[in-house]
Amino acid sequence: MTEIKTRPFDAANYLETESDITEYLRLAREANDQQLLEAALSDVTRAQEKAHRKTPTTQ
Repeated sequence: MTEIKTRPFDAANYLETESDITEYLRLAREANDQQLLEAALSDVTRAQEKAHRKTPTTQ
């Protein structure tokens, strides 16, 4: 039997647009759970850092 390899889910990999981020934070806020909102904010920060690293710099 073939072994299936999986990776942990990371929401930051899927937050690509401002619209994605806005909706993600809206849903986290609606859940009325402080820990969930803090985790969502962390995901957004990581997504923005990833996007910043991908952006070519011009000098």
